Amino acid sequence: MDANPHSPHEAPLSILTLLARLALIALLVMTAFGSGQIAASGPPARFYVESTGHILADPFLRYWVENDGERMLGLPVTDVVEAGGRTAQYFQFGVLVHTPDDEITRSRSGIDLLGALQGDPNLVGGRRAPSPRTVQSISVSELAHQTNQTGVQATLAVDSALLPFWEQWDGTKVLGAPISAAYRHGAVRTQWFEFGRIDLGPAGANLAEVGLELARQLEVPTGPADRGNLPLFDPTRFVRFAGDGTIPNAERAFDPVRLQIPKIKVDAEIEITTVQDGVMTNPADPWKAGWYQSFSRPGEWTNTVIAGHRDWWGYGPVVFWDLGWLQAGDKIYLSGADGSGATYVVGAVEVVPRTVDPQTIINDVGYEALTLITCGGTWTGTEYTDRIIIRAYRI
Repeated sequence: MDANPHSPHEAPLSILTLLARLALIALLVMTAFGSGQIAASGPPARFYVESTGHILADPFLRYWVENDGERMLGLPVTDVVEAGGRTAQYFQFGVLVHTPDDEITRSRSGIDLLGALQGDPNLVGGRRAPSPRTVQSISVSELAHQTNQTGVQATLAVDSALLPFWEQWDGTKVLGAPISAAYRHGAVRTQWFEFGRIDLGPAGANLAEVGLELARQLEVPTGPADRGNLPLFDPTRFVRFAGDGTIPNAERAFDPVRLQIPKIKVDAEIEITTVQDGVMTNPADPWKAGWYQSFSRPGEWTNTVIAGHRDWWGYGPVVFWDLGWLQAGDKIYLSGADGSGATYVVGAVEVVPRTVDPQTIINDVGYEALTLITCGGTWTGTEYTDRIIIRAYRI
């Protein structure tokens, strides 16, 4: 994306013409895409979960990704709330808490819900289901043990009828230890665990949504949030990357400081570029690439946008002069200050009119992507007619 291109082969300019050109350059620096306005970008690493109507964002998002959240927690059923000086978020099968020392912990939701129900495991889904075989009025502290027929206290075991399902759901990790004996209410057999509950009925076994039940019991708001401009949440985008061994792979999001494109011999420093009054500005240094920090960082599972000049008055060809020569399969490397970074593979090379809606370029594309932008097409004497767009995906 070149705001002020100039051919190095053009004849020398008069002083008046040069001053006019410099004024034009100053104007074009603020209008990289033409008159298109850029919508304000939401905070990074925030996604809208369409099926539940809630926002999943860091730091809970990263914990969810790194700890098999789809199986262990399910999807969020509330937005982030304040809880005793800490922030928390409720999920279908549990609750995450952000502690004051910046740690994320999973609360023992089975115990918490049973405590909220006054220690009565006969309350299922917030409703009383009386049965003569139900354990009544047992405090939470007593639920970890039961007394056998000889009067000797024994540690609770997973009920034999529920054991196959406990194992299927990786019970040690997902559910934890039993905190009640199994009991029946109507046609359903139930047992409570540290982090959850199994209900076995005529239609099969269910992992109870104790996080949602606890939110309702504590009157935590579960109504949907406003999506705004946030990208949609899709569990398939949150994958682990390995790179190709050229640079160490960054395990977390990072601020890029170096861009390497071996195919066209680019090895450039990166400067931060901004959006001012809804317009994308350009890099100040013609030999540096400009990263739009307010859109996204590499490692945040969405679209990272970097622009660079193609040529520059007084310099000739600069950092992205050969960008249009890239082809599908070429490699691109972004590195952080510690040398680790992200490896991308070019997926597509596009040429679009300079009047294209910029939102179509910088928007989320549904996966962790890198978008490079520079000028292309014909030089009209005041500007280039097109923009060259490189779309790459992380590996």
